[in-house]
Amino acid sequence: LAYAPQEVLNKVLEASLMQFTSETVTSKETLLKSLTQIRRDGYHVAAGDLDEGAFSIAAPIRNDKLEVIAAISVAGPIMRLNPDLQDRYIGLVTQAAERISNKLAGHKSEN
Repeated sequence: LAYAPQEVLNKVLEASLMQFTSETVTSKETLLKSLTQIRRDGYHVAAGDLDEGAFSIAAPIRNDKLEVIAAISVAGPIMRLNPDLQDRYIGLVTQAAERISNKLAGHKSEN
């Protein structure tokens, strides 16, 4: 959603936001701030917002026009996530997204 066209974002914001867990973002203002943060960071860490006790870390995959066409993520039980592992997973996910994006764009990568 952070990289979706404005018309898609508008449709989401017109509807009420469903709550799946106590951590689910249901405020449109909070959602907009989160989407801005995701675009700034280039990844997103979700913890318990869709499934209680689960986390995911995702990063966008871009085509040769730099359009976001997919994402890659890692997910697991939140009890297995600590700050050191989170930092490691963020690095692995963003590096994988970059490598895939580079291959889609026709760039050669070192890995």
